[in-house]
Amino acid sequence: ESTCYAFHLEPIFMIFTFIGLAALSLAGFQICRLISSALNTELNLWLKAGAGFFIAAVLLIQWLSYAPISLSSASWSAVFVSALVSLPLFQITRRPEQAAISEPLQRKQLSAYLPYFLLITLIAAHLLLVLASNLTRDIFPWDAFTTWMYRAKVWVLNDEMLNFQGVNQWLQSGGVGYALPAAHYPPSVSAVVAFSSALSGGWSDQSASIPWFFAMLAIGSMMFGLCRQSGLATLPSLAGLYLLISIPIVGMHGILAGYADLWMLGTSGMGLTALMLWAEKRHRGPLALGTLLLVVGS
Repeated sequence: ESTCYAFHLEPIFMIFTFIGLAALSLAGFQICRLISSALNTELNLWLKAGAGFFIAAVLLIQWLSYAPISLSSASWSAVFVSALVSLPLFQITRRPEQAAISEPLQRKQLSAYLPYFLLITLIAAHLLLVLASNLTRDIFPWDAFTTWMYRAKVWVLNDEMLNFQGVNQWLQSGGVGYALPAAHYPPSVSAVVAFSSALSGGWSDQSASIPWFFAMLAIGSMMFGLCRQSGLATLPSLAGLYLLISIPIVGMHGILAGYADLWMLGTSGMGLTALMLWAEKRHRGPLALGTLLLVVGS
């Protein structure tokens, strides 16, 4: 009976995971706006929103790694700070240039809407497939689980970010503590997973997988933003976004949460793309963004 009760409550507690990741994304967006303003660079809102998620994730990792409090307390304090940081966003008035997708729809007849609706529908279908998989599947038992997910699960169950030892060290110590073949890996993705799951009140395979959906959203936002920043119109920019997220290996890394490859795509991959755009257009915005994302990815 208690197991059944917990099963019914899990989707309710998962809402806190969505709230926490959404607050983190908004805070990252605000941070990107401040950085862009300080450097006097021109970046569209899609780039700021997408890059902001990964920048905020790095700040979260640093906080969780050194916080002198329990993992759950540190996670909720990060949500609270993220909410405070993102408050100025709700005071922003909508500008005409921010309606990147709606502009062409206001000028064209209904027949011209169809390509936009088709691409948006296909993009939404891919993203919803990733979300549905994250919400319904247990973590796939591949080597990623023994690297990023296993460590996060131990942290959540102990409510503390414990240190791991290599297998040989663990054997020499008489089996004290926890062993991990990749114990030398940085906390990075494991910390984001632990944050996501801790917000739901304990370890949950589904809550632990949701960050991969947010990473897909952020990557898609940056891809669309880079296309727009390069001077492409809305329709080809949507096509570029669809071509990226429809690549099978990209979709699989979103659906089967666990590997860090998607996070590398969102940082180093998009950072390199931004630098390539800078090499062609010589705009300061892509240079600053690309450099920042490469630093984050490293």
